[in-house]
Amino acid sequence: MQEWADEMCCQVPGHKERDGKLYAIKGNWALQKGLMTEGTGVVDLDDKSLFEDKGCICCFRYKLGLRDLPYSMLTEKGKQTLLGSRLTDGQKKFCKVYLGTGNAVAAYILAYGSGSEPDTIKRYAQEELNIGLIQVWIEKMRREGIRSELSKRDLVVEFIKKNKAQLIEWKYLELLELRQEIEPVLDELVAENLIGHHGERFYNIAIKPDTDNACS
Repeated sequence: MQEWADEMCCQVPGHKERDGKLYAIKGNWALQKGLMTEGTGVVDLDDKSLFEDKGCICCFRYKLGLRDLPYSMLTEKGKQTLLGSRLTDGQKKFCKVYLGTGNAVAAYILAYGSGSEPDTIKRYAQEELNIGLIQVWIEKMRREGIRSELSKRDLVVEFIKKNKAQLIEWKYLELLELRQEIEPVLDELVAENLIGHHGERFYNIAIKPDTDNACS
């Protein structure tokens, strides 16, 4: 079941407890092949009573492939099957950075950018880390010794480059490292003219944003 903000939740008694739960559809191919577990339970889409509660506004979001399931819903056979699936460039970057830093948020930002508010980025990063395909490949890369060795400097430089034409506020930089850890790195990069500094914000020197009008 898709999670909603509290003010949007279905008001039918008992339905709030469905938020964020994952159910298997009865008779689906992955269950039949022993690739997934039942999760919270099995639902029969032919059972119309699921959708007939008066006033129900519950929203379902389907996960259509094995690679989209969380790690907890994969059987050992399912995990082995996913090792044959290829990662996107973003997913590969996420896995490597996570293995090198242990920071899912930093990994998400460096893999996909940061066009959302910090709390949203944190949620997206955790969701990415929970995907079964990602966990399976993280385990594989860990066994094979594959990781991205990133210094604090590397993290900052790559992060600034990911944010095109934006002034970067501390609330985003602190997703990478604690402020006291990252301040010396920023000072060093500004001194070397590798990044720009505007008030309490920073930017990619190659972009040269309109610092009077640019928003974070």
